[in-house]
Amino acid sequence: MSETDKQIVIEALGGGPVQVGTGGPAPAGNVTLPLRTVVVVVNPAEPEEAPCCLVADVDESQEELADLYGGATAGLASRAAGWDGPGRVGKLPLAPDDEDMAGAVARLGVVRWLQEWSPLPLDWRLLRLEELTLVASLTGRLADEPDRLPELAELCRYFHAHIDEEEFAPLTGLLGDALEQVANRFPLSGESGDWARQLLATWPPGEEAASPGRLDVEFIDRFTPELALAAGPERWGKLAESATVDWEQLPRGWVATGENNARWVLDLDVEGKIHCAVAVDGPQEVRWFGGVSWGRELSEDDRLGFDLFSGDDPEPVLSGELGYDPRTCGWAGSVTGTAVQTARLKQGREAGAGRSLRVRRDTTLRETFAPVAAAARRWSVRGVSALRLLTAADDRDLRAGAVAALTEAASCWDAAGRKRDAEACRGLLRKLGSGEWKDWVGLTVAEQWLLHPRS
Repeated sequence: MSETDKQIVIEALGGGPVQVGTGGPAPAGNVTLPLRTVVVVVNPAEPEEAPCCLVADVDESQEELADLYGGATAGLASRAAGWDGPGRVGKLPLAPDDEDMAGAVARLGVVRWLQEWSPLPLDWRLLRLEELTLVASLTGRLADEPDRLPELAELCRYFHAHIDEEEFAPLTGLLGDALEQVANRFPLSGESGDWARQLLATWPPGEEAASPGRLDVEFIDRFTPELALAAGPERWGKLAESATVDWEQLPRGWVATGENNARWVLDLDVEGKIHCAVAVDGPQEVRWFGGVSWGRELSEDDRLGFDLFSGDDPEPVLSGELGYDPRTCGWAGSVTGTAVQTARLKQGREAGAGRSLRVRRDTTLRETFAPVAAAARRWSVRGVSALRLLTAADDRDLRAGAVAALTEAASCWDAAGRKRDAEACRGLLRKLGSGEWKDWVGLTVAEQWLLHPRS
């Protein structure tokens, strides 16, 4: 869908606030971007739709609304602000006054969604380069955004030092954009600004896309429920039960992003007490551009916690600690319960109560979904991630994986009573069946690097 074909809906929320855009269901999650006078919500499952925008003070937001959606939309939003009650005011063609700004806002939302949600082993340094380039291009537009220009300059130096190691055209274009931001925003007398301006004088034009390779089969398997769910038993052997640790509940890159990434065994009589042993898959290997890993690598000093629950009791029966083993690239730990904990668990077992495992970073708990809704979110994220990659790599197995993931997501959302999210996943399945996904999105450079053939 071209920009000129897009329509934008304006709704009064009653008493002044206005919503611009439909704000449909977001089964794979969304990203909120506070701008100076409005709040924009980017939904990666609806890239063909303009981002939804919440406006508290329309008079103050006129310029920003016009830049994002067009002057006519800003005018209609002013009328909507005068409505006493909620209701749809009208629909207009999307015609942003500042197309570069509107595109950068939508793109930044997608990049930050990938940083938070992606189940794939993306090069996070490449994603950060793209994020900070967009942030710099939106200087003065984003609310409460810290100055990241020195970090952007440092990233530019790293990628410039390694860019000749691979024939990867998309990085040439992104790095050129990043250098332009450094050159324009650093003081004229600054070392980084001078360096960037010197490079830009002879910088070649970049290309937006590269010839894709093929996603590794182990990653495609993660999109397919029956393969993802079967992955655990072979790997963990005698460990008796499995669980899935939501990767978004832990620091990025600490655990694997497949289903059944945790295994545990409970012995109810070790010298009269219970004993629980737990093992969790570590993160997938990342193919770093330039070969140098980014950020702090996991070590033997890192720890995760685990809690064992009985039935619906919100308090765990017992808790333990997991240590990271660099040799196996995984987490493991065990704990022996007290006599009181042993009696409590045995009572639950005799009453027919089930048992469940939770893995956490510390005692601070994030809000979590019910298990079926959490599974629905994971499969939705996998489905949207696969659908994005299909725009560049029309691979039969990857397409089958996208269908399987979205089908599982819809089924889980139905079971969770979230009909709108289920229908949104079925809408993506229809899009996949019709072939409309072929120009669905423009991939980030990190996604293109994941598909780039190895040298």
